[in-house]
Amino acid sequence: MLGKLVYNVPGAKNILEIPPLVAQVTTFQCGGFILGLAMNHCMFDGLGAMEFVNSWGEIARGLPLSVPPFLDQTILKSQSPLIIDFPHYEFKEIQDSLECTALYQEKMIYQSYFDTSKLEQLKELAMQDGALDKGTTFEAISAFVWRARNQAPLRSRQPV
Repeated sequence: MLGKLVYNVPGAKNILEIPPLVAQVTTFQCGGFILGLAMNHCMFDGLGAMEFVNSWGEIARGLPLSVPPFLDQTILKSQSPLIIDFPHYEFKEIQDSLECTALYQEKMIYQSYFDTSKLEQLKELAMQDGALDKGTTFEAISAFVWRARNQAPLRSRQPV
Protein backbone atom coordinates (compact mmCIF):
# COMPACT_ATOMS: atom_id res chain seq x y z
CA MET A 1 0.00 0.00 0.00
CA LEU A 2 2.75 2.48 0.89
CA GLY A 3 4.33 2.04 -2.53
CA LYS A 4 1.23 3.60 -4.09
CA LEU A 5 1.68 6.84 -2.12
CA VAL A 6 4.91 7.86 -3.90
CA TYR A 7 5.16 7.98 -7.68
CA ASN A 8 7.41 5.32 -9.17
CA VAL A 9 8.92 6.26 -12.53
CA PRO A 10 7.98 3.43 -14.92
CA GLY A 11 10.92 1.76 -16.61
CA ALA A 12 13.59 3.70 -14.70
CA LYS A 13 16.64 1.47 -14.35
CA ASN A 14 19.08 3.74 -12.55
CA ILE A 15 19.51 7.09 -10.83
CA LEU A 16 20.03 8.93 -14.13
CA GLU A 17 16.53 7.98 -15.30
CA ILE A 18 14.74 9.22 -12.17
CA PRO A 19 13.92 12.91 -11.64
CA PRO A 20 15.71 14.54 -8.68
CA LEU A 21 12.33 15.30 -7.07
CA VAL A 22 8.98 13.56 -7.52
CA ALA A 23 5.82 14.66 -5.73
CA GLN A 24 2.44 12.95 -5.66
CA VAL A 25 -0.73 14.08 -3.91
CA THR A 26 -3.14 11.27 -3.05
CA THR A 27 -6.66 12.19 -1.94
CA PHE A 28 -8.81 9.90 0.16
CA GLN A 29 -12.59 9.44 0.15
CA CYS A 30 -12.78 10.92 3.66
CA GLY A 31 -11.50 14.25 2.30
CA GLY A 32 -7.97 13.87 3.63
CA PHE A 33 -4.86 13.78 1.51
CA ILE A 34 -1.22 12.84 1.72
CA LEU A 35 1.81 14.28 0.00
CA GLY A 36 4.32 11.64 -1.10
CA LEU A 37 7.82 12.85 -1.94
CA ALA A 38 10.79 11.03 -3.41
CA MET A 39 13.96 13.08 -3.32
CA ASN A 40 17.36 12.24 -4.68
CA HIS A 41 20.03 12.60 -2.01
CA CYS A 42 22.22 14.35 -4.60
CA MET A 43 19.61 17.11 -4.58
CA PHE A 44 18.92 17.42 -0.85
CA ASP A 45 20.45 16.46 2.43
CA GLY A 46 18.15 16.05 5.43
CA LEU A 47 18.21 19.72 6.39
CA GLY A 48 17.73 20.89 2.80
CA ALA A 49 14.78 18.53 2.31
CA MET A 50 13.17 19.79 5.52
CA GLU A 51 13.64 23.43 4.49
CA PHE A 52 12.19 22.69 1.04
CA VAL A 53 9.06 21.02 2.44
CA ASN A 54 8.58 23.75 5.06
CA SER A 55 8.94 26.46 2.41
CA TRP A 56 6.49 24.66 0.16
CA GLY A 57 4.02 24.55 3.04
CA GLU A 58 4.50 28.27 3.73
CA ILE A 59 3.79 29.11 0.08
CA ALA A 60 0.70 26.86 0.09
CA ARG A 61 -0.63 28.68 3.17
CA GLY A 62 0.08 32.11 1.65
CA LEU A 63 2.82 32.95 4.16
CA PRO A 64 6.09 34.69 3.38
CA LEU A 65 9.12 32.41 3.13
CA SER A 66 11.00 32.18 6.43
CA VAL A 67 14.10 30.96 4.54
CA PRO A 68 14.36 32.88 1.25
CA PRO A 69 15.98 31.04 -1.68
CA PHE A 70 19.66 31.65 -2.41
CA LEU A 71 19.77 32.34 -6.13
CA ASP A 72 23.46 33.20 -6.65
CA GLN A 73 24.52 30.56 -9.17
CA THR A 74 28.07 31.84 -9.60
CA ILE A 75 29.26 29.41 -6.92
CA LEU A 76 28.16 26.57 -9.23
CA LYS A 77 30.18 27.83 -12.21
CA SER A 78 32.73 25.28 -13.40
CA GLN A 79 36.37 25.99 -14.01
CA SER A 80 37.43 27.20 -17.39
CA PRO A 81 38.92 25.05 -18.84
CA LEU A 82 37.01 22.23 -17.18
CA ILE A 83 39.23 20.01 -15.04
CA ILE A 84 37.92 16.67 -13.77
CA ASP A 85 40.11 15.68 -10.84
CA PHE A 86 38.65 12.25 -10.15
CA PRO A 87 36.28 9.73 -11.73
CA HIS A 88 32.63 9.71 -10.65
CA TYR A 89 32.07 6.05 -9.89
CA GLU A 90 28.67 6.79 -8.36
CA PHE A 91 27.24 7.06 -11.88
CA LYS A 92 28.97 3.99 -13.29
CA GLU A 93 26.75 1.04 -14.13
CA ILE A 94 27.96 -2.16 -12.53
CA GLN A 95 26.87 -5.75 -12.85
CA ASP A 96 25.60 -7.49 -9.73
CA SER A 97 28.19 -10.20 -9.27
CA LEU A 98 26.69 -11.61 -6.08
CA GLU A 99 24.31 -14.52 -6.17
CA CYS A 100 21.80 -13.13 -3.70
CA THR A 101 19.24 -15.82 -4.45
CA ALA A 102 21.44 -18.33 -2.62
CA LEU A 103 20.94 -16.35 0.58
CA TYR A 104 17.20 -17.00 0.49
CA GLN A 105 17.67 -20.74 0.10
CA GLU A 106 19.45 -21.08 3.44
CA LYS A 107 17.38 -22.21 6.40
CA MET A 108 16.45 -19.34 8.68
CA ILE A 109 16.98 -19.79 12.40
CA TYR A 110 14.44 -18.10 14.63
CA GLN A 111 15.50 -17.64 18.21
CA SER A 112 14.00 -15.74 21.10
CA TYR A 113 16.14 -14.51 23.95
CA PHE A 114 13.11 -14.43 26.23
CA ASP A 115 11.55 -17.45 27.89
CA THR A 116 7.84 -17.77 26.98
CA SER A 117 6.74 -17.89 30.63
CA LYS A 118 8.80 -14.78 31.43
CA LEU A 119 7.17 -12.94 28.52
CA GLU A 120 3.71 -13.86 29.82
CA GLN A 121 4.68 -12.57 33.29
CA LEU A 122 5.93 -9.36 31.72
CA LYS A 123 2.65 -8.88 29.81
CA GLU A 124 0.61 -9.56 32.96
CA LEU A 125 2.73 -7.05 34.86
CA ALA A 126 2.19 -4.47 32.11
CA MET A 127 -1.61 -4.89 32.36
CA GLN A 128 -1.68 -5.05 36.15
CA ASP A 129 -3.05 -1.54 36.65
CA GLY A 130 -6.11 -2.32 34.51
CA ALA A 131 -5.48 0.42 31.93
CA LEU A 132 -5.13 -2.23 29.20
CA ASP A 133 -7.18 -5.38 28.54
CA LYS A 134 -4.58 -6.98 26.30
CA GLY A 135 -1.20 -6.22 24.79
CA THR A 136 1.38 -7.72 22.49
CA THR A 137 4.77 -9.00 23.53
CA PHE A 138 6.36 -6.17 21.58
CA GLU A 139 4.29 -3.57 23.43
CA ALA A 140 5.14 -5.06 26.82
CA ILE A 141 8.88 -5.19 26.15
CA SER A 142 8.86 -1.70 24.61
CA ALA A 143 6.99 -0.28 27.61
CA PHE A 144 9.40 -1.75 30.12
CA VAL A 145 12.46 -0.65 28.13
CA TRP A 146 10.98 2.87 27.89
CA ARG A 147 10.22 2.97 31.61
CA ALA A 148 13.71 1.75 32.48
CA ARG A 149 15.22 4.35 30.18
CA ASN A 150 13.24 7.12 31.84
CA GLN A 151 14.10 5.92 35.33
CA ALA A 152 17.82 5.81 34.53
CA PRO A 153 19.88 8.66 35.99
CA LEU A 154 20.14 11.68 33.71
CA ARG A 155 23.93 11.49 33.45
CA SER A 156 23.71 8.05 31.83
CA ARG A 157 21.40 9.41 29.08
CA GLN A 158 23.81 12.01 27.76
CA PRO A 159 25.04 11.46 24.19
CA VAL A 160 28.41 9.80 23.86
